[in-house]
Amino acid sequence: MRRLCILCLWLKMSGCVALSAALRRFDLICIFSVLLCYWIYPLGAVIQSVVIEKQTGKLQLVEGYHADNVASANFTDDISDSGWAYLEVTTSGRYNDTIQAYAAGAVEGAVTSQLIYKHWMNTVVDYCGPFGYEPVYCQKLKEYIMANLQWVVKQIEKQPDSAYWHQVRLALLQIRGMEDAYNDQLSFSMAIPNLNPFGFLLFQMGGDLEDLEAALNKSSPSRTLGSGSCSALVKLLPGNKELLVSHDTWNNYQAMLRIMKKYSFSYHISSKDERPIPGAIQAFSSYPGSIFSGDDFYILSSGLVAMETTIGNSNPALWKYVVPQGAVMEWLRNIVANRLAQTGKQWADVFSKFNSGTYNNQWMIVDYKVFTPGRTDITEELFTVLEQIPGFIMVQDKTTELYETGYWASYNIPCIIRRSSMPAAARSWFSSTGLGSPSI
Repeated sequence: MRRLCILCLWLKMSGCVALSAALRRFDLICIFSVLLCYWIYPLGAVIQSVVIEKQTGKLQLVEGYHADNVASANFTDDISDSGWAYLEVTTSGRYNDTIQAYAAGAVEGAVTSQLIYKHWMNTVVDYCGPFGYEPVYCQKLKEYIMANLQWVVKQIEKQPDSAYWHQVRLALLQIRGMEDAYNDQLSFSMAIPNLNPFGFLLFQMGGDLEDLEAALNKSSPSRTLGSGSCSALVKLLPGNKELLVSHDTWNNYQAMLRIMKKYSFSYHISSKDERPIPGAIQAFSSYPGSIFSGDDFYILSSGLVAMETTIGNSNPALWKYVVPQGAVMEWLRNIVANRLAQTGKQWADVFSKFNSGTYNNQWMIVDYKVFTPGRTDITEELFTVLEQIPGFIMVQDKTTELYETGYWASYNIPCIIRRSSMPAAARSWFSSTGLGSPSI
């Protein structure tokens, strides 16, 4: 039975998913069922909570589940048997969003600390220190990250009531909480966190670093997370009786410490808007130390499924658009869009703001609220495709094309951004005949 549960989780959440009609009816049962086996058979789960210590009023990590917690985590490391660890983080709406965000990061950092250490040593310990690196590039990268963070902080300070910048702030607080708990130094502050550019921020920036290395002229680019390492498929079954989504990711062995995560956050849209965020519950494949997927594949309580494959940028002339001011890194725009959007168009609108020109992907957003089994007259709003390169983002509703062809395949090549903006060699590679994946 234990292995049956692992198989259930693998089929439901590893990227080969057939979403049930429950989610299309805007019902959370589908997402809950994804982790049903995990809840029933916890496989030696570690449970911790973040609570407010009554005497001091400070946050404290404690073992087990506490009803008055700010955030709690249920974690099982089953990597040795199934190849996956499983994590559920839940926050309480009794507390304000900022303390929820910090506590969510803290409790995750505590229960996954051993995997975070291993993942750090496996993937980023040598990235810009201390055992050998490119000093010129690393200094440029540090200055870029710090300048970008300073610009982001200014926007948060200038627009405290903005839904967009409220969610950005919460994401930064979550990283701060994770890093503080990992270092056993919980110290919550309402202030906007000042993050170490070469700390846990590197876990989030794996995809962005792919393009920053080229934009900042790193002499020996490294293959980082997301570099041509995924394929995706959206498939209508015969008679349109079901709509399936599938995402496949591969990577080198060092990066294969994997965690299936479920976040249930009781955040509000903004400090002035008390409505809950549409994407309050998210299930996604991820990595230790990361607060987003990175693959990327998400099932959201808004009824959306969001996923991408990386298209990169092969035109050096476009790197001039990669600047630290006026930009929000891709991983962060992804998080904000997942939380705030209720439709594919809204997702694209939110994500398109402040294009960083880094981690350039083809995003596919499926809105299961629009899908009805058997219907053939759905022509819009079900399937949205977005493509980003430095300086440009293009969005198209591909619902009609999906129904005409019966499927949409994505394999690291752009489909709606004009290939004429690319060098000739790149145009050959970025074609349905020049790449191996389409042939397969």
